[in-house]
Amino acid sequence: MIKLERGNKPSYLTDAKVEALTQEYKENGKSVWNKDQIKTPLSESTSHKCAYCETDLNSPSIYMEVEHFLPKSKYEDLVVIWNNLLPSCKRCNGTKNDDDILANPIINPFDKDPREDFYFDHFYIFGKTELGENTESTLNLNDEVLFLKRCKVAGIVKNDLIQMSREFSKLSQLDGHKRRKLRAVLLAAQPDRPYSAFVATIIHNTREYSLLKQRFIEEAKWTEELTKLHNTSFNLILPLRK
Repeated sequence: MIKLERGNKPSYLTDAKVEALTQEYKENGKSVWNKDQIKTPLSESTSHKCAYCETDLNSPSIYMEVEHFLPKSKYEDLVVIWNNLLPSCKRCNGTKNDDDILANPIINPFDKDPREDFYFDHFYIFGKTELGENTESTLNLNDEVLFLKRCKVAGIVKNDLIQMSREFSKLSQLDGHKRRKLRAVLLAAQPDRPYSAFVATIIHNTREYSLLKQRFIEEAKWTEELTKLHNTSFNLILPLRK
């Protein structure tokens, strides 16, 4: 989970349209939010990732659902209020279900930076505050399937860094091709990539990355683009659990 910036309310959701859709839901329970004019900008606001677990919503077998932060079963007037909607994978939406988050608060990543409430520990996520603990528990963020997906993506990146370090140590000088390989690793930890918080945390806590970065700098091969990618990913890392 990373801090998100909510996009502007779509022009489709005029006051009149919101009122009409809300009334329609109250009368027949129809999924009035399940419209492209709502779903598309909502998905775009998270780079097409689940707002909670960072799963790629465009992946095969993954289905995007419109999640109501305050549950629609208890807050009917908010069923199409833009600030109450999040793009979610089916797993997270179903796991959260109709939990009343006013009674049992969880993190809304559009409103709060998750780094303040989570720890990272060997691909697991733990709450370091009551809010973080509630969020992990309510969304089951250490679910086995989700955990294994994170491990696979972040593990590939860590292995790439280790292999690069070994390969580059045999070279007298680095070149543009080697820089592109490091760039590819950093790209995997950008906010628009799946599980970016975990990937970024792995990269910036891997000794090989620090050594590679230092060597690129010493050989004047470190670029402004790499600096930007480094800084952006660094701002996503979760604190390590002691």
